[in-house]
Amino acid sequence: MIVGQPAFLLVPLLAFGLIQADGIIEFSVNSTKPVHLEVTVCVNFACNGHDELSEVREIDAEVPFKFHTGLYHGQALKKYDLHVKIFDPVTKEILLISSHKPNASTDWNSIHHDYAETELHVDIWFRNRCASGFYGNRCGRICQASEKYHWDCSKEGKRICSPGWQGPACAYPKCDQSCNRRGICIAPNKCKCSNGFKGFACEQCVPKEGCIHGHCSQNMPDTCECKPGYEGELCDRGICGSLSPCLNGGTCKTDSNELLGYKCQCSPDYSGKHCETPISKSHCSNRDICQNGGKCIALDSTTITCKCNDGFGGVFCEIPEDCSLIRCSEQYSCFLINGRARCARDVEKTTVTVKKERNFFETLWFFLFSLTFLYLLYASSPYWSPFLRPSPTIRRIVNDRIVRYRPGAGVGQELAILDGSTRLASEDHRRSSSPPPTYSSLDLTESGGCTESSSLNQLP
Repeated sequence: MIVGQPAFLLVPLLAFGLIQADGIIEFSVNSTKPVHLEVTVCVNFACNGHDELSEVREIDAEVPFKFHTGLYHGQALKKYDLHVKIFDPVTKEILLISSHKPNASTDWNSIHHDYAETELHVDIWFRNRCASGFYGNRCGRICQASEKYHWDCSKEGKRICSPGWQGPACAYPKCDQSCNRRGICIAPNKCKCSNGFKGFACEQCVPKEGCIHGHCSQNMPDTCECKPGYEGELCDRGICGSLSPCLNGGTCKTDSNELLGYKCQCSPDYSGKHCETPISKSHCSNRDICQNGGKCIALDSTTITCKCNDGFGGVFCEIPEDCSLIRCSEQYSCFLINGRARCARDVEKTTVTVKKERNFFETLWFFLFSLTFLYLLYASSPYWSPFLRPSPTIRRIVNDRIVRYRPGAGVGQELAILDGSTRLASEDHRRSSSPPPTYSSLDLTESGGCTESSSLNQLP
């Protein structure tokens, strides 16, 4: 047998008979009684009976006995001849003769013999076992493992490429990710990268020479695309130094993990991406900082105040205001003024006056009442005459209003003009049979003896 030759050379050699398949037939026998066994096997040619040169083997009772034939040459037949002869070990009497044509197989097959008269039971197991380099049930498949050609053989005789090799003849090395199509695989997991690429699998692009803080643009070699926070042809200038993006005294720090490539460290008074927001506005953005509907007002970059609704106080409008929470000093008392608790002096007796707007009719009544009061005061006391004598225009207006006015029923007093003077009617006058006159105009000719001239001229 030729050893070390590649399989693609062994196949034609086998076809032309220059090499032959090799193998043996293995047996395992188990018997209930001691017997002598003679086995004749014709693997690659036909035979009709026992060979007189076949060896006789002694089989002990209940003890498995294993043996095999000699090495045969040439491919086994699909069905080979198997002849079995069993003897009595003492009398040499032939107890059983049988012939079989089993299928050639590398799996175990069996035949069973029973001899009823002596209660003899014999089980014979057998299989075809190929020599090294030959596979298959008939040992006709050739496969020689070769380190040089990078393959092994499976149990079925199929070629299996060694780890790291591929192809029909296992002649091509295999690399992870096929070197990313940026190089060639020269050995298992070893790439020879093309110019402009590097790495275990040529996965890294080589940027432009001198590119400090950048990488290849779209995996194109000899380019330089800056990382966040840097700029320039070779990405050698930081954005913090050229743009100064941080406001209000903030410090710019380059940070490639940030979207913009930098981060602002703000002073205590400001916040935001670029330190643009005063801390006070940040606090006022918290809707709950001023409670009970209070309004937050930013006084400056660091100070806020809460403008509280009526009835609430405290720094954050959190305290409902009432006099139960107010302690006033001596001679002061607590009063609620416009919903707020305030302390005032006791002597002042501060009261809360709610201004109420008068309607039109209330204003008219007040005006008429005032005119009437002044007129009565003037007419009833001569002491005031030198000081309160009205002008002709005022006298005409007053007389006009008095003449036109008459109180309603139930007032208890009626106004009359008698002898040029105004006075209250007495009880006796009310009891008189003639009622007081009613005036509806400035025409005084029918006023019971008082004329317009007399009523106006007799005024003090």
